[in-house]
Amino acid sequence: MGGQMNKSQAVCQGTVAALSASLWHRLRLQKVITAMLALLAAGSLLTSARAQDVDDVYAVEFNQANNRFGTLDLLTGNFTQISALGGTIYNDVAYNPLDGTVYGIANNCGDLVTFNPTNGAVSEVAPFNVSGIESLAFQPGTGVLYGCAQNGLYTINLSNGQATFVGSFGTPYNLNLAQNIRFDSNGNLYLSNTSDNTDFYQVNIENGSATFVGEATGYADLVLMNAGQYMYAVSIPAINGASAQPELLSLDVNSFVDGGTNADGSIHQISVTLVGGGPAFPINFDFSGDVPAVIPPPWVPTMTIAPQTDGSVKVTASGGNSGQTYVFEYSSDMFNWNVICTNSADANGAATIIDACAKNFPGRFYRTVTPQQ
Repeated sequence: MGGQMNKSQAVCQGTVAALSASLWHRLRLQKVITAMLALLAAGSLLTSARAQDVDDVYAVEFNQANNRFGTLDLLTGNFTQISALGGTIYNDVAYNPLDGTVYGIANNCGDLVTFNPTNGAVSEVAPFNVSGIESLAFQPGTGVLYGCAQNGLYTINLSNGQATFVGSFGTPYNLNLAQNIRFDSNGNLYLSNTSDNTDFYQVNIENGSATFVGEATGYADLVLMNAGQYMYAVSIPAINGASAQPELLSLDVNSFVDGGTNADGSIHQISVTLVGGGPAFPINFDFSGDVPAVIPPPWVPTMTIAPQTDGSVKVTASGGNSGQTYVFEYSSDMFNWNVICTNSADANGAATIIDACAKNFPGRFYRTVTPQQ
């Protein structure tokens, strides 16, 4: 189904923008630091070649008067339209990483189709032989296409759209309306559930059974959209009538717990981070793409370091929003870090500190830890 989200939950993400106040150290470590910053900014360069930028995924609009097809930038939330498809309902989209083909579900769960990634032209593969297939997901490394319906899991033949029943999801905790399925980079298949507090499940691809792995409290109607080391999910307020601002979230799959309960019997809470375009993320898009296992943070602060005549160091962090929190830290070895202070950004999104203690040391490194807002 189509997607967006609820209120943000700020999670601290360390952004290393470390430089030395000592010129000798700066020259010595220039190549190392440049490589580190390049990796942080680019995520990973060892990704499969494809038409999109590294942070883009293919997206199709759901249940609008003139549904659009194009690409979404997961870092900014910007949508780039490739084509307009009219009023045909497209329930989901799935990117095949083996050959770059973009598949989808059209005509309100009726047909398996492909999208031309260059011009957006839609071609019908075949009608499904069963009703109610609402979501698609390709298994990493194999190119096997799986489908989700309310009664359970299917495999889908790419040539003729024939769906073969794998098995029922069963009756795990609180599963009342199965939404999208997505694989993570390790080949684990997950399922989202529609509710005020969205529940997530791991699905056994051998028999279709679903196991509860935790809940995202306060995030209604999250729908799994894209996967890697992190799962991406959006809520669908335009569909359910909620007034909440849509947002893009990532779910840390390492925080999932088999059975979904803690040792004291309480419901396990999944780690949720606001990413991408945040509350500006566009509504009602399903998306899928071959993004890196770990994409960069939504933005990387710019840091400037200026030694002063008295031996102190002026450190400025910029690039955030007005009121953005910057936690300034220093280190002598780039391994052990200590907090200098916490400052809020000015109206231009920048904050400046003076490290007076720097005059007592031959060289220091600096970074900011920035809770995303």
